[in-house]
Amino acid sequence: MTDNEHFATLRTLLVENPSKEGFLQIIELFEKWDEEETQHHESSKEMAIAYAQEHLSSWPDTHREATLKQCWPNFPYSQPSAPFELVHALNLSFNQIGVEGVKALANAPHLANLQTLELEGNRFGDEGKSAIANSPHLNKLTKISVD
Repeated sequence: MTDNEHFATLRTLLVENPSKEGFLQIIELFEKWDEEETQHHESSKEMAIAYAQEHLSSWPDTHREATLKQCWPNFPYSQPSAPFELVHALNLSFNQIGVEGVKALANAPHLANLQTLELEGNRFGDEGKSAIANSPHLNKLTKISVD
């Protein structure tokens, strides 16, 4: 797919009625873009993410949810993919992410737009809670659930 074809697909997805399925299709589109990155300009993808961010602003947070597998396949050993900044809700309940995983989340700049974080059933104690509370990137959180 060319950059123009990616943009055309993105525009089509963004004008549809907001839905969780539509949002996941947008994330998948960016994953394909990453896979084909050698054929595309990184600046085009960055422009597309900014374009999507602007148009997704009216979508409910409940529709802007993704999993780690979709946006951060090598968690916690690398940085998440750029489209992760489009995600507003992340449910990691009962994923056994532990202290190191929580620290990776807290240190990920691509999570700066995250508003809901579900962490029930994970064991990360006070050290993990402190990492979340002191994160410079998770300051938009309005809902967090931990045990």
